[in-house]
Amino acid sequence: MGAGWRGAGWVGAIFFALPECAWALDAAPIAGGGAPAATSLPPPAVDEMRVKARQPSWDTGVLTAVCGVGAGPAWQRTRFCLGGMVDALYFRKSEHSPAFGAYGQVATSGFRDFRLSMGASGLTPLVSWVNLSLRAGPLLVASQEGAALGFETFVELGQRSFSYTGRYSLSHAIFGGVQWNAPGAFEQPSGTTLWIGARFDGYWLSVPGLLFQ
Repeated sequence: MGAGWRGAGWVGAIFFALPECAWALDAAPIAGGGAPAATSLPPPAVDEMRVKARQPSWDTGVLTAVCGVGAGPAWQRTRFCLGGMVDALYFRKSEHSPAFGAYGQVATSGFRDFRLSMGASGLTPLVSWVNLSLRAGPLLVASQEGAALGFETFVELGQRSFSYTGRYSLSHAIFGGVQWNAPGAFEQPSGTTLWIGARFDGYWLSVPGLLFQ
């Protein structure tokens, strides 16, 4: 009877010692390597967390203006001028940052000629949503008298929208510009055309079609 109680006592002692042994094995350092190293991912780069505007930002525009046409710098004849253009601007990271790009333009002076031009363009913000834009480049003027090469430059003051999710920007502005062409073929004289007008965004031309979809 005493031997039986002693055997039962050993079994109980071993039963209660098992959790202590398990805890000791779990807390013991790994042989040769110390405690297991904690694994963690590197922190993300700050630039990867910032929202970036899509590049380039492009736009279409309709140009309507009163033009002064002359053989020299003088305003000798007044005509209605009409044109269309498309431009693309790069490096515009926010509505407060400048941008640079290129443009292409077709126009006419009094529906008596055809004017094709392209070149470089730039934009810089002024106050609030008002921007100052400048574009300049070579010019080709073609009419019944022949064709001639020239140069043009335009300055715009107005608004150009900004978006982080889309590439298209709405633009509206007033502008002034000058186009000069050298003497051309068939004794076509040199000429200067002064533009004073407004630019409307080309998006509005598609509105009638959208309404009847």
